[in-house]
Amino acid sequence: MPLAIELAAARLRTMTPGQLEARLDDRFRLLTGGSRTALPRQQTLRAVVEWSWDLLVEEERAVARGLAVFSGGAALEAVEAVCGTDAGDLVGALADKSLVQAGDDGRYRMLETIRAYALDRLAESGEAGELRRRHARHMVALAEEAVPVLRTGDQLRWIEQLGAERDNCAAALRWAVDERDVETTLRLVAALNWYWWLCGYRTEGAGWAEQAIELAGGAPPPGLAEAYATCMFALGVTLFGRIVTDRPRLEQVSEELDAVIRQAEAENGGVIHPMLRIGRVVMAVMTGREVDAAALIDEYVTGDDLWLASSALMIGSRGSEEGMERAVAGFRKLGDRWGLSEALLGLAAIRTGDGRPVDDLFAEIGTLTTAWVSPNETIGTLTRLATMRAQGGDLDGAMADLDRARVGLTGDVAPEVVLQFTLAEATIDYLRGAYAESLAACESVVATLGDAEEIPQLVAVTRVQYGRTLTATGQLDAALDQHLKALAVMRGGPDLPILIAAVSGVALTMLARGEIELAARLFGASNDTAADTLAGRASAGSALGRERFEALAAEGAALSTTEVYDLIGSIR
Repeated sequence: MPLAIELAAARLRTMTPGQLEARLDDRFRLLTGGSRTALPRQQTLRAVVEWSWDLLVEEERAVARGLAVFSGGAALEAVEAVCGTDAGDLVGALADKSLVQAGDDGRYRMLETIRAYALDRLAESGEAGELRRRHARHMVALAEEAVPVLRTGDQLRWIEQLGAERDNCAAALRWAVDERDVETTLRLVAALNWYWWLCGYRTEGAGWAEQAIELAGGAPPPGLAEAYATCMFALGVTLFGRIVTDRPRLEQVSEELDAVIRQAEAENGGVIHPMLRIGRVVMAVMTGREVDAAALIDEYVTGDDLWLASSALMIGSRGSEEGMERAVAGFRKLGDRWGLSEALLGLAAIRTGDGRPVDDLFAEIGTLTTAWVSPNETIGTLTRLATMRAQGGDLDGAMADLDRARVGLTGDVAPEVVLQFTLAEATIDYLRGAYAESLAACESVVATLGDAEEIPQLVAVTRVQYGRTLTATGQLDAALDQHLKALAVMRGGPDLPILIAAVSGVALTMLARGEIELAARLFGASNDTAADTLAGRASAGSALGRERFEALAAEGAALSTTEVYDLIGSIR
């Protein structure tokens, strides 16, 4: 390193620091021309490394070449898997000669300069293909070993282990894709998907899944249907938000996933990852097949897979506190911190809606995931917590959650996560009566919606909140326009909570315009329980008289979704 600095400094006579930095990837070509009075091995960077390399015996050089295929270091077991069972003693010898660093974490690493030189020697040796193949196979074996354990009390240990191997897994995947090794690519992407899912690296997983599906030719190879289905799942998660209002496309995706899952079950004797089965439930709900979804949930809840049963309970409870408590108990018994966190969030939403205290649930949720999930996932969880706290009346706690989330807002955070955070700010400012701040936040989100992937729900929720805030500030025509745009985005979509919020938002606007009977019908059609909606219902009831209000609300409640759209469409 001192020699490299000395050689780089000499280059500053003819290069700017920026030019020097841009050329450091080709360090052996750049860092030459040392003192002519120095020993030959000290005149270029390559010479000093080459001199050290020449002092090694051939067995040590072979292990050094093998170590070069690792990115981010390697555990001893990995070194032995790739370089041979006798590599343990040899890697120790390399550490003694300062060509390898032995970390306190039990991993062996090479300085990048040494690794770059070893990679050159590896390319010359003709061993690169075989060593990279062994490296990829080891990563596949490690990731597949982790899959079932990631749903247990050993979850954190395996998340940490896979986290340490992220660079190695990426290197193995790049090699497999470049080599068009379909089996290795599919298996490694499929196995890593559950780690990516838990930690919030779903965009990364979707990118690899798309390459794997393309490499496979758009159909599962024999014996790899489950891996292929998992790649479809990973890609579908990111695609889902953009097609949620496109019923024909949703039905196509659902049918394709169902077919591959059935093939996987046939290949594996009925044993597949439970998340794939949960995916079938979600797709059934989203495509309007409620009976199919209910049948699947009943089957899963009564089965002997506790993780699958708990997940089915979490999805199928729909406001049932008893069902959500059973889901919490199941995940707690398994030790799955991610599942427990999601179930506790669901339970908190139910209790918040009933106006009951949930501080104990929020406190536990905060201890479960933030230490190991991605910044996107941390901010998303804190944003959800803040919104629920505010809806439950704890505005100070909500602001504190937002402050914690704001710390993580860096340039690496996904645009849609930033927008969700800003939308939460707008919602909480609205609930605390800070309408100017809420308007500014809504306008910020609307102005930047194009920077995020087109997610209809995010667009619709933003416009609903914007409309409510505009109503509160007396800008009624603009408010109605925002609500109509939200309804247009979600028309034909299956997201009932957003539809309810949009319809109740129109009702509040009509109430402010003095069209109280129309407002009453829309309050009945929405059946919304948000605090501002309940206040609006009470105001309309006082103006009309309780009996008249209830009659009009009942008329609204009897309307179909199409009739509600028609009623709102008649507003001028």
